[in-house]
Amino acid sequence: MASTEPAIAASSQTDKRFGQAIMLFAIACLLMVTVGFGSQAIFPIVVGLTITLVFVLLLPAVLFVRWKGVPIKDGLRLRPIQPALIATSLVAGVGGWGLAFGLAIFLKNIGMPSMPSPLSTDSFSMMLVMLLAGAVMPGVCEECLFRGAIQGILERRGRWFAIIFTGVLFGLFHMEPIRIVCASLLGIFFGWLVTRTGSIIPAMLAHFANNATAISASYFLDLEEAMFWLVPTLAILWGVAMFAIVRLTASEKFQSSVRPSPLESVPAGVPPAVAWGCGIPGVLAGLMLIVGITMLGFMIAVVSVDDDALAPQVNAGDQILVMKPSSPVFKIDSGQVVVFKRGKETLARKVSRVEGNQIWVTESEGSEIELEEADLVGSSLQVIPSNKNE
Repeated sequence: MASTEPAIAASSQTDKRFGQAIMLFAIACLLMVTVGFGSQAIFPIVVGLTITLVFVLLLPAVLFVRWKGVPIKDGLRLRPIQPALIATSLVAGVGGWGLAFGLAIFLKNIGMPSMPSPLSTDSFSMMLVMLLAGAVMPGVCEECLFRGAIQGILERRGRWFAIIFTGVLFGLFHMEPIRIVCASLLGIFFGWLVTRTGSIIPAMLAHFANNATAISASYFLDLEEAMFWLVPTLAILWGVAMFAIVRLTASEKFQSSVRPSPLESVPAGVPPAVAWGCGIPGVLAGLMLIVGITMLGFMIAVVSVDDDALAPQVNAGDQILVMKPSSPVFKIDSGQVVVFKRGKETLARKVSRVEGNQIWVTESEGSEIELEEADLVGSSLQVIPSNKNE
């Protein structure tokens, strides 16, 4: 009778890898709500975003790969690719944004909650800066964590399991309903690019192109008017790019050169000090943290303020982290600053009095506006200053 010990050992190795992937994601989430939110509240948005990307995403990925004893270049699959793949990956990223944007509009129209993009710009020079902080940096840092470290360690469970599971984690990390859906699908696409080409570079390029298109399109175009021709055009562009990528990588010679992540074959054993985090208790704790972070995303929104009258410490152009009215802990008190919509403007005002579901806020000339709770975007939690006020 054949021994079952090797199979049991292999299963244990796989389980530990899954636990390590969850642990790494949970660490990133914990760093996000501490280092990430804190740095973006204290520093200008570009500086805060850069700190977040480097210390919340890139650094844990690099440390994890080195902890596993794998060279960073190999562990993150930083392998060079041919020029044709560079071009097609960029085009696929542009087209992918069009598909994601179309899906986001659809989800918004059927009632799924959304919040403004934190990457919006109001000047050409600011757009160029945001292309670096909001497109180049995420393309590198987010891909290193998700498609490099997390997907790499999960590939022992199967290629498509690793791609889909990592894509879902990538979506959850964006912590807002519409973005969770769109980012998950984009994450699956980026993961497929990595396993198809054997390199993380195409995913980085596509990710950069996706974010860069979002930033530049919001600056140059009226997206509500342009969506009727923009989305179909970019969808066709994505299809053409995907066809080209498949053709470029279809040869037996190319596929024979594609190697899985070395993290897949590294022993899953861990030092005793961190064994708990990679076992069942650690996995459960990680999953609980993931659920908590996801719920926080449903409770919190970030909005840009168009007007600053009678809103202490809030200036026009600032972004405010607000508690959504649908949150179970949402509460309005006199003296608190609330954010609400009036036409196309998002205004911040100080509450003068509250009676049941009626809220009165003070206008600059001393008059009051009566609001229903349904009119509110949320109550003020934290102000993220805009660059133009500095």
